[in-house]
Amino acid sequence: MEKIKITINGKEILTDPDKTILEAVHENKLDTIPTLCHDKRTEHFTSCFICVVEVNGSNKLIPSCSTTVREGMKIC
Repeated sequence: MEKIKITINGKEILTDPDKTILEAVHENKLDTIPTLCHDKRTEHFTSCFICVVEVNGSNKLIPSCSTTVREGMKIC
């Protein structure tokens, strides 16, 4: 699978296109995004919206746990 380039907090990284923003951030140890719905101590029902991030070009906050990365995405 070919990697794609995204920018997180000003740092460009290469990642797989099937990753979520949350997975890409954690894999590259770029930040700590809090989340309840992916906490192994709790049962997952739906997105908790604690993990929302700002993505350039979007006028709303995006849940990082359910949003797949795409080429050129810039996450703040």
